[in-house]
Amino acid sequence: MGICTSTKDKNIKANQKEKGKDEENKDNEKKDSKTDDKDKEKEGNEDKNSKDEENKEKEKEENKEQEKKEYTYPQITFTIENKDNEYKETVKTTEKISSLFTLIEKYKKKKYSEYDLITDDEVCLSSKLTEDIGSVFPDKQEVSLKMLYMGLEISLEVKNDYEVTTTLLGEPLFDYGNICLLIFHKYENYFTCEIIKNEKLLKYNHLSSYCNCKNVLYICGGESKENKGTNNRNYISDFTQIDLFNLESINELPMMEEPRAWHSMIFIPPKFIFIIGGDTKVVEIFDIDKKKLSPDSEMNEIRNECTLFVLNDSILYAFSGHSKTGNYLKNIEKCNLRHSKREWEIVKYKNNTEFQDCFYISCFYKESSNLILFAANENENNNFDSLKFEIKGGEGEGEEEEVLDVYETDTKLVDVCPEKIFHPINDNISVLIPLTVNTATLYSVGKDMKLEKKVFPDALKKILD
Repeated sequence: MGICTSTKDKNIKANQKEKGKDEENKDNEKKDSKTDDKDKEKEGNEDKNSKDEENKEKEKEENKEQEKKEYTYPQITFTIENKDNEYKETVKTTEKISSLFTLIEKYKKKKYSEYDLITDDEVCLSSKLTEDIGSVFPDKQEVSLKMLYMGLEISLEVKNDYEVTTTLLGEPLFDYGNICLLIFHKYENYFTCEIIKNEKLLKYNHLSSYCNCKNVLYICGGESKENKGTNNRNYISDFTQIDLFNLESINELPMMEEPRAWHSMIFIPPKFIFIIGGDTKVVEIFDIDKKKLSPDSEMNEIRNECTLFVLNDSILYAFSGHSKTGNYLKNIEKCNLRHSKREWEIVKYKNNTEFQDCFYISCFYKESSNLILFAANENENNNFDSLKFEIKGGEGEGEEEEVLDVYETDTKLVDVCPEKIFHPINDNISVLIPLTVNTATLYSVGKDMKLEKKVFPDALKKILD
């Protein structure tokens, strides 16, 4: 049977329609392919342009670096002034400014000190360490610089600033209603005791700290009396000075930024007092001349009732003490006072013995350049060993390890000693005044480092009667 005309026409049209779709799909595929090719070409061009830009930037930097190295003069001669002396150094202009600081190491008046180099225009070169010398001093063949010491101005002659000028040492007593002062007259070798009726001093107590400084007693911190006998600790920030020659001269000083108790103080000639501990890591410094009290640095640990000592007027040591929880610390921290920004570090030392659960009183043994740490206890049962701290290198920063060892002594400290340091009163003797209740006591140490105790039974008669 044949196919009818209408059916045939339908099939032809359907085939033509399918064919049209196939051709349309092929055209679309070609268009997509061309678009992909264009996109790839565009991406390739972008990558090429990016690389070209990078190469251009790199070339610019290289040219700039090359121009930078081609200075007017190949080297510059520097005249470096340090107080009364002048030194000359010739350095390549392509060297960094930091190389100048390496050179001045040999000109330093104080070892392990921090210095800056200052231009005639008062520019500090420490801010330009990574710059080329030629870029900082263009078109100059000769330059003058001054060396500026950046650390604390501390005396190299403790004897002149402290031993000779100090004739009185004071200690506050808190058990008699008003504050009483026990005063040791070093030349006459006797004590006097005075009652001070002054409301400014009534806030201080056994948790306060004090230190002697050229016939002046400084006292600060303590616990507020409002909280006495409770579990609440409310420390105070007050700071006061008392003239030991004129006990009516009592001056309030700027308050500490950190309220403290159980802290330590030390005088560093000619004019600085450091305040350390008291449930805080923050160390404060008082400038006696400027009457200025300010934060100085921060310790690694809270170190209450620690023992302080300054070696060679440059390295401040903090020994042992106890933590905020009352546990005794078994380590040492030190700080270089010759730096503008002072930082504390834990001391690495060889320990032939260890710190014990007691307080220590420091005394420098000049004959052997060792520091003796006398163990102190509140009663006659002082079975703790005194210690010898052997400092290597002479400046407190030697390459050799310091050594902590036992120091044999027949006499024991059996009193509380808040100041924790023997005061040198001449070339031969250093003295310590412990905190006592009914009798005045004096410990002394001579050149042989033998500890001697002397009691003055009548020194407190005035207040006991």
